[in-house]
Amino acid sequence: MTTQQRDALVLFVLAALARLAFHNLTGFVADDAFITFRYAQNLAAGQGFVYNVGERVLGTTTPLFTFILAMGSTLGLGIPKFALAITLAASGLTAVVIYQLALQLRLTYWAALPAIMYIFWPRSIVADSCGMESALFSLLITAAVYYYTRRQPVNALALATLATLTRPEGILLVGLLVIHQFISRRDQFVRSLMIPLFLLGPWLVFATLYFGSALPQSISGKQALYSLFGATSRWDTLVYLMAWHNPVGWLMTVAAAAGGWWLAKKQNWGAMAGCWMIGLIGFYVATGAKMFFWYPAPLYPLLFIFIAGAWPLILEKWPRLDTVARRFRWWALSAVALLLVAGNYFSVRYFTAYQQDLNACHRAIGVYLHAQVQPNETVAAEDIGYMGFYSRCRILDRDGLISPEAAPYNRVGNYAGLIDDFKPGWVVASLDSPISGFVSDSTFLDRYQMEQSFTGNSWRYAVYHRKPL
Repeated sequence: MTTQQRDALVLFVLAALARLAFHNLTGFVADDAFITFRYAQNLAAGQGFVYNVGERVLGTTTPLFTFILAMGSTLGLGIPKFALAITLAASGLTAVVIYQLALQLRLTYWAALPAIMYIFWPRSIVADSCGMESALFSLLITAAVYYYTRRQPVNALALATLATLTRPEGILLVGLLVIHQFISRRDQFVRSLMIPLFLLGPWLVFATLYFGSALPQSISGKQALYSLFGATSRWDTLVYLMAWHNPVGWLMTVAAAAGGWWLAKKQNWGAMAGCWMIGLIGFYVATGAKMFFWYPAPLYPLLFIFIAGAWPLILEKWPRLDTVARRFRWWALSAVALLLVAGNYFSVRYFTAYQQDLNACHRAIGVYLHAQVQPNETVAAEDIGYMGFYSRCRILDRDGLISPEAAPYNRVGNYAGLIDDFKPGWVVASLDSPISGFVSDSTFLDRYQMEQSFTGNSWRYAVYHRKPL
């Protein structure tokens, strides 16, 4: 085994262990992950690519991840644990790809630096281990840029297309790669187009015929839900994405700019990666989408490459540091790792408490509904991940992610109207939610009675049952 192979193996193991440790300490699995889990569960059971059996609505943005989970479920693997296993492997491979890309860019004996930053970066650890598709998406994007750097456009386009099947944002990188092929290798342009058409085309045809549209309902559902509340200003979105609320975020931005200058000047690299990152950030800022912690995750692997590029720039200015740096590089890398590990302390505390709330409310409600709700009854609920997965009830999603009928009501703020018109047998409401104020109205209380309340450290939920006529 060569030194580079040994280092790659160590980085793979460190990335997987860091995320496994975080998961074991917190137990955290995001509520949204369970929406995809339920799609995979129904698909594996032969009930179709659906959330509610018989309702063809595309409420997940990650078809590829859903198919992978469904395949594991047919083999008898528990979906949440299988999702964790996938993300652990994807995270380890991402660390290896970052390392290989750094070697390709001649960061030499500091090639492990960006990988170590990714491995222990708190935001990456949370996003990668929460059951979502973030780790797989980050791997596919980073690997696509790596193969583009190695001048293997076929591999790059294939991976970027698979990334698009993992999250729609991947289409931006596909577009950039296609444009590059058109400019640099026009004779190969048509052949290049066949790759995304071959991989993405079947899904687009299937989704259009099966769901009526390849655009996930969850996207338009969130736009309607957050049209009256929850969305942040464009500046606040940018601050969140760049972590500018913390001095570390500003330092990282300056270092990335300096490293990008060195990489462009010395390695003729960074245009593709930089355009994709800026494009993704610009998309989120321009659309005013409500930010979730997993959205920035795919930016970090490439961001850390840019940041690492600042170090050789410093050594060019002060070459005497080079000898010292070579001698103490493992001490320096260890210090970076320890600082980042310490930074995870607050994440562990926060997400441990968060998971306690999810267990006390969302999961407990799902278990309760499974025991109480009759097969012919409908449950109108918000935050439908845990509740839907563990209840297995037919859900009328008041957030609108898997129920298109909720969007018109949410867009105008008529949250009670959905209940009045569809008359679900059960209603689950967060007592502090802006879309659940109607539960205190006399009209609602004349028709529904509270059956059970669920309280966490900071959340309060109630379950209501429709009174007999």
